[in-house]
Amino acid sequence: MSGIQVDNNVPLITVIVPVYNKVNYVTRCIDSILAQSYKNLQVILVDDGSTDGSSDICDEYAAKDSRVEVVHKKNGGLSSARNCGIRIAKGEYVGFVDADDYIDVEMYRTLYDAVKKNNVKLGVCGILHLVDNEIRKATGDWEKEEVFSSEEAVVLLLRGKAIDFSVCNKLHHRSLLNNDAFPEGALCEDVVFTGAELLKAGSIVHVGCNMYYYFHTEGSITQNHNVAYIKAHIKQRIKLHDEMLSYWGGTADNTKKSLVADSYERPFNYAVFMACGSSDPDIYKLLPLFIKMGTRIIKLRKRAIRNILPVYKRLFKIAIEKKLNDIRSKRKRLWIFAKRILKTRKKNG
Repeated sequence: MSGIQVDNNVPLITVIVPVYNKVNYVTRCIDSILAQSYKNLQVILVDDGSTDGSSDICDEYAAKDSRVEVVHKKNGGLSSARNCGIRIAKGEYVGFVDADDYIDVEMYRTLYDAVKKNNVKLGVCGILHLVDNEIRKATGDWEKEEVFSSEEAVVLLLRGKAIDFSVCNKLHHRSLLNNDAFPEGALCEDVVFTGAELLKAGSIVHVGCNMYYYFHTEGSITQNHNVAYIKAHIKQRIKLHDEMLSYWGGTADNTKKSLVADSYERPFNYAVFMACGSSDPDIYKLLPLFIKMGTRIIKLRKRAIRNILPVYKRLFKIAIEKKLNDIRSKRKRLWIFAKRILKTRKKNG
């Protein structure tokens, strides 16, 4: 066990790390957490049924540092692992780090100091996105430390400015999290959660710097542009926007109506982009969802029909091509199978 000097005069922060088959990345992740200048940490490594040796690495860290706890569980997905960690969290504050990412050595010190100084329950920093270990872009970034009301924060979230959907670039007061905070079995789980948390928090502080490093790997969830991911992306966005409209009492306010329409169009266009580039033969099955989302945009902003109709046309064309290719592929497989049977019968006389 390590002899880390823990400052008990500051609140305990629980850091939850879901781990599933991240043997090549998890060491870097854990090292970045344990190296924090803020030492009073409870680090919960939730091994979500790893089969690649990640679980052994987690156990090694628990043996070396008394702040580290490991939970081994059957694979249940990211949300399940996060909820598992929340249930045993002892900290007044909670942070989340994904096992293939890492954080700046000052991240939790900076977030805690800002939260305490401004008497708020939620602190946020920006995210740096890495591809092949090179920083490609930043999201959720802001130029200075600033406090926002819940409504201001939601507006920024929907506009894609300052507030990112990720839960990992934030320091959450424990009172903001229930034991089943994340919908289990769902993809894009951060989308609805973050919108609801911003409303619950009352006000939030952005620390004005980028301190979370999001590492894009070839097999990461957000790069799987298949039917399941795109479907989840659309559904979660629709759910979020329904909740925002409900919170604002419908769409009587033209400014808010325009904001929701704007924020609908961004994920709609992104989902279209993913669908057009997808090799999944079942992509045509998403047409009803695209039509549902597009219809909502048109209801909020009538002139959007000029942009939406060409997209529908493009999607129908892609869907028909995918469906025809699927039919051709099935017919080809049946023909090959039939030829094999005929050949076998000839051989057997």
